[in-house]
Amino acid sequence: MARVLIYGFGWSGQSMLKLCEKIGFACDVVDDGLDISLTNDMRFIEFSSIKKIYDIYLICVVEEQVASKMANKLINLGVDESKIKYFRDFSYREKMSYLVDKYFKNPKEVLQEWLSEEKNMPNLCAKINSLVQEYRQNKRIKGENELEIYQDFSSKHSSLNVFARIYESALIKSNLTNINYPGFSIGVSFEKRDDRNFYFVEEIDFAKVANRKSNVKLIACLGNSALRVEYMDFSKSITGYMRESLGDSYIVLNFGVTGYTIYEQMMLYNALVYPLKPDITLSFFFGTDFRSGLVDCEQLVQTHKMLYGAWWYEGDYKRRCKSELPLLCEMNTNPDAFNSKIQDKDIYEAILLRLNQFQQMVSVGGGAFYAFIQPLLSCKLKWTQEEQNMRDKEREFLNNVVSYQNALIDRFDSVVSGFNQYVGDLSYLYDLNEVTKDSLESIFTNYWIHCNELGNKMVAEAVVGLLKDKGIL
Repeated sequence: MARVLIYGFGWSGQSMLKLCEKIGFACDVVDDGLDISLTNDMRFIEFSSIKKIYDIYLICVVEEQVASKMANKLINLGVDESKIKYFRDFSYREKMSYLVDKYFKNPKEVLQEWLSEEKNMPNLCAKINSLVQEYRQNKRIKGENELEIYQDFSSKHSSLNVFARIYESALIKSNLTNINYPGFSIGVSFEKRDDRNFYFVEEIDFAKVANRKSNVKLIACLGNSALRVEYMDFSKSITGYMRESLGDSYIVLNFGVTGYTIYEQMMLYNALVYPLKPDITLSFFFGTDFRSGLVDCEQLVQTHKMLYGAWWYEGDYKRRCKSELPLLCEMNTNPDAFNSKIQDKDIYEAILLRLNQFQQMVSVGGGAFYAFIQPLLSCKLKWTQEEQNMRDKEREFLNNVVSYQNALIDRFDSVVSGFNQYVGDLSYLYDLNEVTKDSLESIFTNYWIHCNELGNKMVAEAVVGLLKDKGIL
């Protein structure tokens, strides 16, 4: 059996480990940033334990300069430079494993092919790209078939919400386990964070905040990934700039959770924020409410006014039940996989009801509540070339992974306008697109809903200015 050393265990290293082990290689893993004392997995070794016993050494990092430094460290150990290769791709996933035998038939031949490759392994990258494209094509075909099954089952059980449909289609209806928190659910952080209780971007000392001095005001901010800013330095987030502006007389907490709707924000407020008795509660919302609503259950949206992350609640419940019911939120590459029974007005109505409920809950507790429609790229009147390039790249990516979202993003300016007309004049509601829409600078970064440093600073200044105008600060 061929022995492989994987040096670097980021996204590409994790991808390569799965591929190598599926092919049939024995793998060890080294990463200069990992503390392997925390694992019993014998595949992980210290750099000092590397021996010249490997048939190939795969350096799995994105930056070529970093890869060169890592290669030099191996060469200094006496490793044959011809056995050192660079691998930067991280598109292979375990769910593609059924195609591995087709593209990587014979382990011995695969090893010889890799050893004869150029250092950056262009042939391997091309082969993985072909594998991924075949997988996506299979998934599209599967999605078309699954949509028919979903629609047929739904028509037979039209009075049931989607959770009941999952249960009705389940093979196993017992021994269900639930890892959600009581009354709310939070997705695990995509990156390492200090908080390991609720996976917020910062660890919150709840007892200390609850027992804060009487002259220190608490501002609790709730929202989705745009508030959370998993994608950039926290100090450059909306809440980071608010802290900088307000000083020590205020505690500004970031309760942003990726994928959250206004309904989920409210559940989180009930569970964790309400006991802290915040003086001011701010909600940043809208983008994910629509993105979620398009694949949510019509019974829950129209009758019960619930907007929720279907990929969490429906998907997790389905897996626990071992149901075979295809779900709309799983048919990501089917452009028609959205709930055609749900109209924009249904989502407007659900948002408005929950906004009013949220405001009433906060007000009864003695706090002030303000809700902000988050800045969205589609609402910006003139895009910079940088923003246009980002959107073009994003469009291509979403066509492969969440294709229905592109149609939504393209019409979001009219969606926001329609919502503002629908709700009318709400004293606690403000559209931050009025702040950002006329900007001639790049204020969006890696996603249609994510502001960059400048955009976040503009939003923070607008929010602080509003609160001062209201006499709250």
